[in-house]
Amino acid sequence: MRVVNDRVAGRDVVIVSSAISSDIRVYERDAQEFQLPSGSFDGRPAAMVDESGETWTAGESALVSEDGSTTLRRLSSNIYFWYAWFAFHPETDLYSTLQK
Repeated sequence: MRVVNDRVAGRDVVIVSSAISSDIRVYERDAQEFQLPSGSFDGRPAAMVDESGETWTAGESALVSEDGSTTLRRLSSNIYFWYAWFAFHPETDLYSTLQK
């Protein structure tokens, strides 16, 4: 799983992607920063932690805090083939996590 914190169209989002497929989910993040937990974890799929160390789970309709008291709404998103998108939007920047 990968976790990317970003800002898209003026909205803070967290993007959660699968390590074994092209599936992604996009959630509101209300200026919080999320990351994968360090070290071994209890094996729950799509679990991440915020900057305070609280565990969150990426659910079907929302990102849910460990105690269930806070949810962050899932946003609509789609996977497109890059070559098809780029044919119509050649000015699009390519996002990369690689450091130069």
